[in-house]
Amino acid sequence: MRCPQHPDHVAKFWCEKHDIHMCDLCLTCRDPKLHCRNRERCVVWRLVKEDYDKEKSEE
Repeated sequence: MRCPQHPDHVAKFWCEKHDIHMCDLCLTCRDPKLHCRNRERCVVWRLVKEDYDKEKSEE
């Protein structure tokens, strides 16, 4: 599967809530503050949250 935004990149991630595929460059949670019933098992959310937590700890 190719990324819709970057056709030359492989879409390794999938958002169940919005049913979209993403590559590394697009990797972001579109609604981080809104409820998502898939969040507990969402790879996208977990990766984005890890980066966010890392940035917060460096401040």
